[in-house]
Amino acid sequence: MVSTTAVFLFMFLSFNFFISFNEADFGLTFVKISGFLVYIFLIAVIIGCYAALESSSWQATIGKKIAGVRVCDKQGYKISLLRALARATCKIVFLNFFLTYIFAFFNQRKRALHDIIANTLVVKAT
Repeated sequence: MVSTTAVFLFMFLSFNFFISFNEADFGLTFVKISGFLVYIFLIAVIIGCYAALESSSWQATIGKKIAGVRVCDKQGYKISLLRALARATCKIVFLNFFLTYIFAFFNQRKRALHDIIANTLVVKAT
């Protein structure tokens, strides 16, 4: 949750930075388009980092590793890169609407929306 909050703040601040230029700097259209492309690139890098770490032998991001939890499938095995990409994409997309963690409060296994969609679990590391 800490790493996700940090990512959200980074995304929010970087997006606001790129669209905050005024028209006299480069031309408003150029700045909006280039800022949007940089924002999309940053999101792709963040999703790639999440997916690479969660599908690696660590099975966790740095924050999850510190917290002593890991991401696995329902049988407890390491998830594939494709499943990790789907999980990370859902996390970032739904994080912008704060929907992903609301689901954890309303289901018995405390799974977030991105875990339900990717069919994954977050369990204590052994």
